[in-house]
Amino acid sequence: MTITRLHLFCDESCHLPHDRAPFLLLGLTSCPADKVRAAHEQLAAIWERFNLPKHLEVKWTKVSPGRLDFYQAVLECFFASDNVTFRSLVLPDKQRLYAAIPAETRDYLYYRLYYKLLSNTIEQENRYRVFIDLKDTRGREKITHLTELLRADANDPYGKSVESLQHVHSHEIKLLQVCDLLMGAVGFARRPVAEKESSAKRKLVKFIEDRLGYPLTSDSPPGEEKCSIITWHDPDALLI
Repeated sequence: MTITRLHLFCDESCHLPHDRAPFLLLGLTSCPADKVRAAHEQLAAIWERFNLPKHLEVKWTKVSPGRLDFYQAVLECFFASDNVTFRSLVLPDKQRLYAAIPAETRDYLYYRLYYKLLSNTIEQENRYRVFIDLKDTRGREKITHLTELLRADANDPYGKSVESLQHVHSHEIKLLQVCDLLMGAVGFARRPVAEKESSAKRKLVKFIEDRLGYPLTSDSPPGEEKCSIITWHDPDALLI
C-alpha cells in the first residue's frame, strides 16, 4: 500500500467569545509533503511579479483596491494547482452557544470543531504533519489537546497517522496565508450586508465564487474536493 504524506496548514477566525462575529471559522490548506516546496515557490513568484517584499504577508484584513490584482493572482495560483486543496468548517450562531455554557468550558467548542475539521480530513492510511497558526499564549495547550483527541480517535497512541502537530507563524508560510485569504472570504460573504463595506473584498469574493460555481454563503456540493466548505448545521449537538 502506498502511503501519502501530507502537510495541513490550519487557521482559525472569529473564535473569541466577545468579538461580535456571528460565527466561528476554522480552515486548512492541504498539500502533499513532496509538493510543498514547489507550491511555495509558485506563490513566491507572484510576490516577485508584483514587486512586493518577500516578507509581505497575505491576509484577508489587508485586502485593498490597490492590490486587488495581486490577491487575485494568489487565488488563481491556488485554483490552478492540482496539489493544494482547502477545507473550512463554519459554526453559526456562535454567541448563543457560548452563552449556553460556563465561560471556563468554552474551549470545549473550539476543540470539538477543530477535531471535526482535522478528523474529517485525515485518512488513517496516510501520514500527516499538522501546522497551526500561533495566535496566543495557550498554543502548547491546544496542540497537546488536539494531538490526544486525534490519536485516540485513530486508536493510534503512537501517532502513525498524525506524525506531528506544531505551531508556526503565518508570515513565514504562504500556504497558511492562502488559507487565511480563503477563510476570510467565506466569513466576509456570510456577514450581514451592512458590514460589507469593502468593494475590493466583495470583488474578491465574486472572483472566488465564479471559479467555484457556487456562492460562499452555501456549503460546497457533495464530493467537492478542491474547496470544501461545511456548515455545522446542528450546533446544539456540541452541547451534548
